[in-house]
Amino acid sequence: MLAVTNDVATDQRVARHAAALQEAGFEVTVVGRRLPDSLPAEFPWRVERMTLRHRRGWRFYAEYNRRLRQWLLKERPDVVWANDADTLPGCWMAVKSYELRGKRAKLVFDAHELFSEVPEIQHKPVVKWVWRTVERQLMPKCDARLTVCQSIADHYKKTLGVEMAVVRNLSRDVTRHVSTDFKGLFQFRHFVLGAIAIFIYVGVEVGTPNVLNKWLQNPEAHIFADGVNAEAVAGSVTAFYWLLMLVGRLVGGLVGSRVSPRAMLAVVATAAVVLVGAAIVVPATVMVSFPGFNGARGFGLNPVPLSAALLVCVGLCTSVMWGGIFNLAVEGLGSYTERASGLFMALVCGGGVLPLLMNGVVDIFGVAGYQPSYWIVVAGFAYILFYALVGSKPKGRA
Repeated sequence: MLAVTNDVATDQRVARHAAALQEAGFEVTVVGRRLPDSLPAEFPWRVERMTLRHRRGWRFYAEYNRRLRQWLLKERPDVVWANDADTLPGCWMAVKSYELRGKRAKLVFDAHELFSEVPEIQHKPVVKWVWRTVERQLMPKCDARLTVCQSIADHYKKTLGVEMAVVRNLSRDVTRHVSTDFKGLFQFRHFVLGAIAIFIYVGVEVGTPNVLNKWLQNPEAHIFADGVNAEAVAGSVTAFYWLLMLVGRLVGGLVGSRVSPRAMLAVVATAAVVLVGAAIVVPATVMVSFPGFNGARGFGLNPVPLSAALLVCVGLCTSVMWGGIFNLAVEGLGSYTERASGLFMALVCGGGVLPLLMNGVVDIFGVAGYQPSYWIVVAGFAYILFYALVGSKPKGRA
């Protein structure tokens, strides 16, 4: 019996182990949980899924391990295989109960990751202590232990003094696990909406500074007073947009492990809608001091429209959108993930389409069309916000 806390259908390592055990002559059962969006688990071995009241937190783990122990006491398998530390308490309690009843079962532990070191719990010292205690108390009592790589095996050897065999995640048949069918991708609604979001994202990322630079430089717009090198100032303002993108990506890398991609994407999309909307309605005559180059006068503070400063700040928002959209769009794709990545790279063509539409608005309305052209950007960010809140939730998995 192999125990997992996921919905079984998506765990390829467990599937490979189950297939190998079945080929070796074992009667295999995989026990997991049933989620509202779980697909049918169509495997040649027995699959049991538990419907649980709780889906996260300590209540989930307590309920899962209690139910798992009850199931194991009823079925009484000869070998109990715990996948990761979150299944180990229930498996160990069942095996100990067997011993009290005069039956002996083997307990196997498979560490897919350093469970007590995953990013999600690094800022939760109590939770981290609990899982370290589980590992310290129960892993040495297992009859066999294995993991995915040598570094994890070395970690447990150093910290717990236990030996672990290394069984790497290598596909037994690569052609069977990697789909080459593009059409199959489009059965996943969250992927299709994510592909549109990627197309729009690249468009608004490029279009925001592109049109801003042209607006500030246009002599017909009369943005700057006489004596100001409009090209130099406009270039400096636009450069700050890309500088803030760099800053945003560095900050996003630091906080990304503590914030879900969905939450981060929702926050930055909301901020982008507010910033661009404000930039549209604020009159171009409202000026603020902004650092930059001014031709022969060198570097210093120059008066620029407040709208331009607001648009520059959008760089902080766009900096983390690609990663957020990508992570949400490929969730649950399984063997289709490789094809999805390739299609996303093709959709960067949005960087040529949306700026074209924005410049088309300017061509139609003249200088007065620069700020209204950003309604296209607002619509784009509004769609990305919709995707973060609603469209990114998977309806199915590969």
